[in-house]
Amino acid sequence: MNHDLYFQTITQELASQKDRLEYFIRHWLTIGEFRETILRNVLRRHLPQSIGIGKGFILTSETTSTQTDIIFYDTTKPVLFKEGELLILTPDAALGAIEVKKRVTRTELEEALTKLSDIVEMTRHNITPKFFGLFAYENSVDADPLLSAIKASVRGSDRRIINCVSIGESLFARYWPYNPDGSSRQRYDRWHAYNLQMKAPAYFLMNVVSHLCRKSVDEFESLWFPTEGKEPFKVGEATRFDS
Repeated sequence: MNHDLYFQTITQELASQKDRLEYFIRHWLTIGEFRETILRNVLRRHLPQSIGIGKGFILTSETTSTQTDIIFYDTTKPVLFKEGELLILTPDAALGAIEVKKRVTRTELEEALTKLSDIVEMTRHNITPKFFGLFAYENSVDADPLLSAIKASVRGSDRRIINCVSIGESLFARYWPYNPDGSSRQRYDRWHAYNLQMKAPAYFLMNVVSHLCRKSVDEFESLWFPTEGKEPFKVGEATRFDS
């Protein structure tokens, strides 16, 4: 397999579709929803039918989440409401969420990540594997402000962890609970940022699959990810804690 070319074609596919509606209309709400649909459709190609994908809200007895662009849910669990792709779920059914943007400024980035971390905190009440991330089609920030915004939104809490962020074609960040070099099983608790040269969207999508279907992906990791990995392309890191 040529993973590099395959991952790059995913980036090219998303880029070629994201602005397609703008050639016909300038209705930004519809265009934004179309970009979310593109991402949901790509994810459906890879995830098993036991994991549903939609959009909507998560409810507890005390609060309601903000509207979420992409929600993953356990199809064996009951849902409070479902009509088309619109969902209202209880936290036990939710398997994760993604915020989708065309682009984000530094201020918008921290706002979006804080909103996402609030949703994480609502649903981190059991050990079921989950995935939470932010995906922006176009790049508007560098690695340092991205890492700072992630750290600020998480506030040091292990109940607010954002797993991955993809910004544009090449900037990608991932949270590592343990050191990815495998040198130690002591807690590591850092985000690494990478410049992945036209492969960030594909790494993001495959990390969704890896987090939600860990056993299968771990068993055949060489078929899911490039052999060289991401670490040679690391451009920054941030610890979850202040020290």
